[in-house]
Amino acid sequence: MSSHLSTEIDSEKQLRLKKALIIANQEFAKINLFNRLNKDFNYKIQLLETTASSLEYISNHEINLLIIDLDQFTHKSVNRIVEMIEDHKIPTLFLSSDKSILNLMKNEIIVMYADFLLKNDLNSTFVKKIKKINRADKRSIISILIFKLIKSPRYILQLTKKIWRKSYRHTTKLPVYIRYKDQRIGTSIRNLSTEGAYFESDHELQIGESIDLKFMIKNTPLLIKAEIKRTEKCQNNNKFGHGIEFSFKTKAEKNESIEKIFKLLQDS
Repeated sequence: MSSHLSTEIDSEKQLRLKKALIIANQEFAKINLFNRLNKDFNYKIQLLETTASSLEYISNHEINLLIIDLDQFTHKSVNRIVEMIEDHKIPTLFLSSDKSILNLMKNEIIVMYADFLLKNDLNSTFVKKIKKINRADKRSIISILIFKLIKSPRYILQLTKKIWRKSYRHTTKLPVYIRYKDQRIGTSIRNLSTEGAYFESDHELQIGESIDLKFMIKNTPLLIKAEIKRTEKCQNNNKFGHGIEFSFKTKAEKNESIEKIFKLLQDS
């Protein structure tokens, strides 16, 4: 066989390879996952360690399998990835060394096809889990969803809540004052939900820092604490965009504050 023909065959094999994205610590992934996926299942593997790079990769590539190490990320970070998993219908395996984290994911996150695995069970169960995922295609994924909808009223309730949560997000120009360290920043909320908000500012606020938001409702201030979850340079201007998560001490405080904000939206 000529070297030219051999190269063409190798190229065709590369194109036919299933693609797996691993979002995990590099050392853990190489020791525990790489050989199993490459040797036993012939996956072409991409390893990423951050939420931002993972979201970008998922947006631009077709992925047949996604493996996420939950121990490396916050719950909110994983939720951002999960939203994209749902949009792209990617079979996903969630890993964690903590059983309670896996149970939390099972209860709160609705995906078309997902499986969960304790790291302690990697040696005994990993191959079985991947074989199960390999049998999943778009038809079987839809069948699984239909089965769950028919057999599980609780699943329907979870799905309804998630759809409501996604839709209850408003584009606004709601004025707000922000106290960040010793700075007082005037800006407008651009995007608002029951969990958080997005705004732009001339100042670059650091991820993880706490801020105070002050809304004026009929000359009465409404103060809400929040945490900076995302900071990015805006491409269309010289400002910085910030995603924040509201912080409330009690559920009652959250419900009262959110109700006041959305009432302010209706009146504005």
